[in-house]
Amino acid sequence: LPLVEQLAGVYAAAGVLAALRARREKSNPPFVEIALYDVAFSAMTSFLAPALSGEATAATTRVGNRHTMAAPWNVYPTQDGWLLLCAGNDEQWERICTLIGKYDEAIFKRLARNADRVFHANEVDAMVQAWTSRHSIDECVSKLSAQGIPCGPVAAMDRFPREANLKHRGMVLRHQNAEGHPSIALPGSPFRMSRSPGKPLLRVPEPDEDRQAIIRLLNKRAGVPEAVQLVTNTSVNHASAKNRPLAGLRVIEIGHYTTAPVAARFLAGLGAEVIKVEPIEGEAVRRWPPSRNGQGIFFTFQNADKRSLALDMTSDEGGATLRQLIASADVLVENLRPGALERKGFGSKDMLALNPRLVYCGISGFGADSIYQGRPAFDSVIQAMSGVMAINRVGDMPLKTGPSMADVIGAAFGLTAILAALEYRETNDVGQFIDLSMQDVCAWATQTAWNDAPSLMGGGKVIQRDGGYVLADEKKAAVSIVSIREVVQNEQTLARGLWALAPSDNAESYVIASPIRIGKGTMQVPRPGPALGRDNDSIFKELA
Repeated sequence: LPLVEQLAGVYAAAGVLAALRARREKSNPPFVEIALYDVAFSAMTSFLAPALSGEATAATTRVGNRHTMAAPWNVYPTQDGWLLLCAGNDEQWERICTLIGKYDEAIFKRLARNADRVFHANEVDAMVQAWTSRHSIDECVSKLSAQGIPCGPVAAMDRFPREANLKHRGMVLRHQNAEGHPSIALPGSPFRMSRSPGKPLLRVPEPDEDRQAIIRLLNKRAGVPEAVQLVTNTSVNHASAKNRPLAGLRVIEIGHYTTAPVAARFLAGLGAEVIKVEPIEGEAVRRWPPSRNGQGIFFTFQNADKRSLALDMTSDEGGATLRQLIASADVLVENLRPGALERKGFGSKDMLALNPRLVYCGISGFGADSIYQGRPAFDSVIQAMSGVMAINRVGDMPLKTGPSMADVIGAAFGLTAILAALEYRETNDVGQFIDLSMQDVCAWATQTAWNDAPSLMGGGKVIQRDGGYVLADEKKAAVSIVSIREVVQNEQTLARGLWALAPSDNAESYVIASPIRIGKGTMQVPRPGPALGRDNDSIFKELA
């Protein structure tokens, strides 16, 4: 899959939407720059945390279908196929141990903490595999799902991904080309939006057939300057958030792990005020290893430029505070299980009634409209159930992509959908609900392999040379294959300012630059993710 190019395209769309807003506010169209290298670097966040911390094993060793910061997290054989299973926190591991009959053993206590399970991943995988190998896929999914454990089978790829929920959500469409040619499968739009849904792209134009339509469009836009001079200068930092496209917008994030937090981080990087609402005990990822200054590095750079509000949403007082915040907000982005917020009184219908101009973006594994109601999912489960792992295999072993593809591209689509909905609001003065499914997005990304299409990745062979590896093509051109640790210290990485040690409160922490650069300067160095509840007092004063 050409993941980096697809991500770059989605980020470019988001950059254009942000620039259109900036042009409307300031009348000066800003320059938008997307670099494939920046995109690739920013996609590797789960690897960058251990690499930046100096942990040699994570920086130099392939992890296959495992996760660098959580365990168990792998694909396991069953009696009739492959099963993907993920445990993102200690509570889920406890439920797994109860299910597989390991809870009472001393081994459970020794592996109760996530950091210990990551260190002993081989032992943990052996325990889980001993159980999965005695059951069918359906039995495993049924038992694990009943315990709230993210899991799923590896979906088949036969001209397009074969999976029931993709069919339910209309993500595979048939198109008849010119007469005499067979029909082809094309993807539906992942932009499930209540007022301005994405359009499925079923029209395949003949060369030059739209000439007259384009001329008519140009005539309608007479008076628009024939050309706008765009100048890029990467030597100046932005002065403040006030100069960025989304300045003045308020975003409420109720997110955990990756998709909603990353989408909100990009919105913050574009100038929006982002308030991250966490439970009183904090988001679980805060405790993921490795840590710096008592906080997980992964959490710190995934939640840069945000304010933290620790809140008990289940209490009357906490619920009232959250409603007051949402009433004042432009955007609410969340990635809880579909229905979780609705049961607390914060569903999309209620919140849009409270604030009709609200853009409510719900990001989930399978979508709010799904045959898998309430089913949890992590990145690898979605890769398995969208066709990605069926394509990306070695022999009989299905493999996930190295970067957390479903998380990364899901966040990029979430960002773009939110910006599109804000543009729609400018014209129509009304918000809407966005039902974004990571499975839809990943299935969409596999379209380059549909209909028996040839690979877009090009030829090449990995050759060992001088103790390392190079990728060489048939034209004898070659490029070094570098480790994550080498990437972190690469001259290009440092020149582009893709990471930094930035001050926050009384300490320095790692931050990652956004791959979307807007304006004549380099991206402002983000402020590291906040300590839990750091902004409670100031937010309460503002609301009062």
